[in-house]
Amino acid sequence: ETTEGFPVGCVLSLRFMLPGASNLISCTALVRNQRNNGALLGVQFLDLSQDDRRLVGAFVGDQGPG
Repeated sequence: ETTEGFPVGCVLSLRFMLPGASNLISCTALVRNQRNNGALLGVQFLDLSQDDRRLVGAFVGDQGPG
């Protein structure tokens, strides 16, 4: 979630922490879509490490539909 608007196609440098994690994830991401007037972004991660990819995959899988 963001207070700034980023257009689809924009490349961002992200740093974030997943709930329950102790390490900060740093990566580059491509904005693929946006909702709520740009406040919510859908991104494609471009350079996650293997470990971070597993963490993000597990987190997304745990969220379930809806």
